[in-house]
Amino acid sequence: MFGYAKFKDRDELYALWRHCFDDSPEFTNWFFTERFLPHYCAVWVEGGRIVCAAHSLPVHVRVRDAILPAALVAGVATLPEYRGRGIMRAMLTEHLRRLRSLGTPLVVYRPVNFAIYRSLCHYPVADKSFIALPSSAPQPEPMPGIETRLVDAEKALDALFSVYVRATERYSACIVRSFADFALKYRDYAADGVKCAAAFRDGSIVGYSFFTGAARGIECPETLAFEHSAYPALISMVAEAAGSHDITVSLPPDVFEGEMAPPVPEGATLATVERTAAGVTDVCSLLRATRADGYAVEVLDPVLPENRGVYDISGEPTNAPPRLRLDSGRLAQLVFGYRSAAELIAQGEATPLDRTAAAELDALLPRRACYCIDEY
Repeated sequence: MFGYAKFKDRDELYALWRHCFDDSPEFTNWFFTERFLPHYCAVWVEGGRIVCAAHSLPVHVRVRDAILPAALVAGVATLPEYRGRGIMRAMLTEHLRRLRSLGTPLVVYRPVNFAIYRSLCHYPVADKSFIALPSSAPQPEPMPGIETRLVDAEKALDALFSVYVRATERYSACIVRSFADFALKYRDYAADGVKCAAAFRDGSIVGYSFFTGAARGIECPETLAFEHSAYPALISMVAEAAGSHDITVSLPPDVFEGEMAPPVPEGATLATVERTAAGVTDVCSLLRATRADGYAVEVLDPVLPENRGVYDISGEPTNAPPRLRLDSGRLAQLVFGYRSAAELIAQGEATPLDRTAAAELDALLPRRACYCIDEY
């Protein structure tokens, strides 16, 4: 039976999390102390026992140049003996309907396996890059004009937050954090003993990297800068601090793209992967983020009938003949700017209903850089 958790369920949900995931006790304790919102945690109960759960957090997400309310979903877990029965899909379907009724048009999350969520029409909307630098690689050269040093993140949190705001304002699909949200996320990292490298130009912080030791070496879950030259400087500093350990640095997907991009450090490997998925609970609210009009699309949705119909790109239902047919998840990719209409058509993921459908829509909604740091 579908429902929402109560605070008294925290210990049972904690045990479910620990059973299904290999997160550290420190992180899990932080999550259930500071991130657990019972009335936003969907559950499925059988025989008086919680057998499936999905935790959510209300956030705001940048969609092109608009900011929309969303739910950041994490910890979707089913007890092993209850898997394969469709419980998770049934629970998430009811949760999506509930979020729609609360005025939350989007869900975003990091899937362990994207294929699991395809039937819900939830697809990638943002990538993440990873630089892997083995300890055997040459020490990256420092960047001229950029000074790097360790800082006390708690004391410098306001300056780091300013970097976050400036660095992420160009990314569609990114969480728009308040200072309180930023501090909450820092406490997530701090639970695992994070350190902070900062990049300075003329005495002001222009970039930072949170990093911590792990069994596989040094990991940097959040590295951001509003000067691209700060990225190799931060990688160099973390590599120096790592000593004989390998490092892995999470980065926006466009750091090493373009003619003016810094070079990938010698000996490093760069991988860019699909990382963030999104689902739509309210097509009209999503389309309003386009701030465009005069183009009709037909939207399909096998999960939420409320999303089905023909809409003007402004978000209003219309009787105009549609020019493109696609499901709600592909529409999300288009509106975020993650995929173009031409790409969706070429890959058989959208159907053009006239010969100029792709070109005109891509002029209205060009590709955008899409990146989301938050995964919990």
